Amino acid sequence: MPRMSKKSGRYRKISILNIMKKWCNGFRFHKDAQTVYNLVSLGMFFNENGMFINYCFSTGSPTFIFKVLNKQKFDFFKTFKDYIPDFVLDSFDVTNMQAAPLLLQTGYLTIESSKSMFDRTLYKLNFSNLEIQTVLEHHLVAMLTERNQKDVSTEIVKLQMALLANDTATMQQVLKSHIAPSHTPTAATWRKTTRTLSILFSACLVPKFTMKFT
Repeated sequence: MPRMSKKSGRYRKISILNIMKKWCNGFRFHKDAQTVYNLVSLGMFFNENGMFINYCFSTGSPTFIFKVLNKQKFDFFKTFKDYIPDFVLDSFDVTNMQAAPLLLQTGYLTIESSKSMFDRTLYKLNFSNLEIQTVLEHHLVAMLTERNQKDVSTEIVKLQMALLANDTATMQQVLKSHIAPSHTPTAATWRKTTRTLSILFSACLVPKFTMKFT
């Protein structure tokens, strides 16, 4: 752990440790297991002098995973509300890849809780940690809107700043760019727009950390 300044003291150290846990910790592949840190992100975090940024995709972009999500129109928020039977998550058929077990076994989702009912174990899933959540949400909005991921991330930051400043004009401007075109939309277009806006709002509500050790 880099040395804390005397001015920051013990409470600043505890605060940073809590943020580190929220940002990098959370992986659990069994209902009774302890959560573990993403060691790659943790190592890069220290190497970058304690900067909280997204490291998880720096070693490669999971293009295949996003193709599966897009093909199946995977809905994260519906998935998080539902309990999923154990046999669904245990399946891993390369010829018919399902999004939920793929995301769980690759570490993008984790087991949040479980309960035994109907002679089987039911699981609730969630994002593994805050780093994974922010990166996935930004990439998903880019995929759904067929835009450059960097441009989408810039728009999300713009929308966040507008929300903080209560700048309704800028909020409307950003949101309108993600809404279906003015011509008569199809049901599929509106479903896609709804998914995009739900992810966009979620991404805007996630706190972003750019803290550094002093």
